[in-house]
Amino acid sequence: MATALTAGRRDARIIGIVGVAHLMSHFYQLVLPPLFPLIRAETGLSYASLGLVMGVFYATSGILQTPAGFLVDRVGARPVLFCGLAVLTAASAAYAFVPEYEMLLGLAVVAGIGNSVFHPADYSLINATVSPSRIGRAYSVHGVGGHIGYAAAPPIMFALGSLTGWRTAALAMGLAGLVLAAVLFALRNELKPYDEERFRMQASSGHDAGTAIAMLLQSRMIVFLLFFFVFAFATIGLQNFTAIALAPVTGLPLLATNVVLTGFLIASPVGILIGGWLADAVPRHGMIATVGFVLAGLLVVGVPSLALPAPLLVAGFAAAGLFLGIALPSRDLVVRAASPPGASGKVFGFVYSGLDAGASLGPTLFGLLVSKGQPHAVFLTAAGLLMTGALIIHLPALFARCRAGTSGR
Repeated sequence: MATALTAGRRDARIIGIVGVAHLMSHFYQLVLPPLFPLIRAETGLSYASLGLVMGVFYATSGILQTPAGFLVDRVGARPVLFCGLAVLTAASAAYAFVPEYEMLLGLAVVAGIGNSVFHPADYSLINATVSPSRIGRAYSVHGVGGHIGYAAAPPIMFALGSLTGWRTAALAMGLAGLVLAAVLFALRNELKPYDEERFRMQASSGHDAGTAIAMLLQSRMIVFLLFFFVFAFATIGLQNFTAIALAPVTGLPLLATNVVLTGFLIASPVGILIGGWLADAVPRHGMIATVGFVLAGLLVVGVPSLALPAPLLVAGFAAAGLFLGIALPSRDLVVRAASPPGASGKVFGFVYSGLDAGASLGPTLFGLLVSKGQPHAVFLTAAGLLMTGALIIHLPALFARCRAGTSGR
């Protein structure tokens, strides 16, 4: 009993450290956007130019996630994670001193480099250091940390920028991030593998570059990459355009439809916490993920088509967010199960780069649908993508069964 309690406390500390690091990564992704009106007022830059800054940031992060995964598997996740935190927060502080637009773009590249390490490093640390019986809950806390970071950044940065100016706000939060990164670095010795012998064996089984690239280009890895692209395309599009598209569909004012979106966004992390517990208790992770995505898709397309009063509309979209969140820890465990020993960083870095690609393209398509007077198509498209994701996530297992059946003949 004492040993189990000690292991539980150890896992809780590790999960907390990695969760805070992920919260920081999401917070610092949104340091600039809440300050855009203030930056525009001072510099005269257009919103299109400022939007390009974020496009450069996400493009850099997405392109470098796979190389970051290779680095994680070669030198270890801890140094890569802490270096990434330092680079991202230092770049955020340096925004305060940019004299011209080109330097702002350059710092966005630097910040994107720092941001690229988090998914491969975080998942590698969780996989190596947390007891297998708690992996699902570790993934759920990791995911909720990201949601909290996204939710906290806009009000904090806008309030601080309004009070002190955008440059002071960027500098203050960048320096605060460096201090917090130093605190996490001081706790680095907590991040030790739960099974030292197994970890050494996995590390020694690392692949050379050619073998690793061939492994990432296997059909199952390409399928996972495609899944994350489809998933981000749908969810980022919904986050950006649910409120705007619901207004003409339902006849409700934008204030009410934003409340609907808030319900969706609040319910999603609640679902992630439930999904983490469920993933640890039920081994059929592919089925859990599929059911969650299908139910979320059905609600996303079905609820707006019904003439529901506002409270039921909020409840319907909250249920969609809940089911979507429940699916996410099991989704990550499906990827974990497909990762060869010693390749967790490469695999998660590669497949998660699909998130950045989908996030960069999704809002463009959904915005076009709204601009063309097709608000219903926003929800139809999002539901179709979620249903597609529910199918895609089963394809690697289907391929494996087909290969097994062929070899058995």
